[in-house]
Amino acid sequence: MKKDKIMRMKELVNEIREADTAYYKYDDPKLTDREYDLLVDELTKLESETGVILSDSPTQKVSGEILEELVPVQHTKPMLSADKTKSVEDLVRFAKDRDVILSWKLDGLTLVLRFSYGKFRQAITRGREGIIGEDVTHTVKHFLNVPLSVSSK
Repeated sequence: MKKDKIMRMKELVNEIREADTAYYKYDDPKLTDREYDLLVDELTKLESETGVILSDSPTQKVSGEILEELVPVQHTKPMLSADKTKSVEDLVRFAKDRDVILSWKLDGLTLVLRFSYGKFRQAITRGREGIIGEDVTHTVKHFLNVPLSVSSK
């Protein structure tokens, strides 16, 4: 029984991968959103039931295609870095007399998310020296934890 479920999981991974390629690479969807979601839901359920997640499972990655070149974007304000300081005094010195937003330093990608009238418009990496980043909107819009709209109140 588990073997049959794993075989079905492999089929689903292939179907979803083909649908992703058609949609993201060729802008030629082969499935409706509902059909696609049903395949992903079935795969997620089988992963849960079997305790097996295949190494190429689309449930473990962000869909989309890698572009050959990312477009540079100048930040409206520099994205400065206080390195890995844990000292409040260092942070105060770093901020000087500027208005700043401080966030925890975590390993991973730092992004600027731009919204216009509450709608997600652009995602930009910190990039070189926090002055020029790269436009990664095409990928970030598929992240499950990035809202496509926010309250504009």
